Amino acid sequence: MHAISNQIISKESLIRMKNIYSIQKLQKKFQESKDKIISQYQDWDHINDSRVTVFSKFINVCNSTHLSFILIHSYLANPIWWNQMNNPKISLEDAQIYCNEYDMFTKMGFIQFSFSSIESTLRIFIKSLDPNACDNGTADFKSVYACILKRLDLKIHESKLDLLRLIRNTIHNNGVYNHKNDKDESVVYKDKVYNFKIGKPVDFVTWEFIFEVMEDLNVLIMDIVQSKEISAKDRIVDPFAQG
Repeated sequence: MHAISNQIISKESLIRMKNIYSIQKLQKKFQESKDKIISQYQDWDHINDSRVTVFSKFINVCNSTHLSFILIHSYLANPIWWNQMNNPKISLEDAQIYCNEYDMFTKMGFIQFSFSSIESTLRIFIKSLDPNACDNGTADFKSVYACILKRLDLKIHESKLDLLRLIRNTIHNNGVYNHKNDKDESVVYKDKVYNFKIGKPVDFVTWEFIFEVMEDLNVLIMDIVQSKEISAKDRIVDPFAQG
């Protein structure tokens, strides 16, 4: 059993090494976008303007997730570390369960904080564009991003935010989709249909899939920030940055 368990952990560690590379790559993309915006709009407040801080938020989420991946790969997936840390000893099977649960915890945290980063930013943007729109930015998030994307002629991106919103909503039910209207939903993303069925678990949210969505989200944010209406503002202050 000892040899089998070590083989399982070793196999999964290869996947986690790939995740470490992928989160580093994603972090680099957000950093490059931030650097480009700072270079392109040198008159903006690069500390407090939400058109810059939105990238900082995603960079911070990536950095924290990167640390979690290192913790999993270097320690939690190492049976020797578990033997040193626990008295009485736990079985390798239990150690594997704890490792998998922490990976799920990390995934949920990554989705939640990424979603909060884009939601808070778009609410700031819509208030800056039109304080009367979407109840001064306090309406439900779908109406906020639908409004701002329509106004900026960027509705091509709407399915990305639909997908992220529905994925995020499953977190409240431990991966199972539910909604107050008790209706199934579906999103077409990159010519593929993703279904969200009431009372059913969502099983396509792998790390690989999440990284793909986040790379596209980086493109979406750049398009919004560089749009004529948003970029024309002298300043769009991020209250969180000032706090």
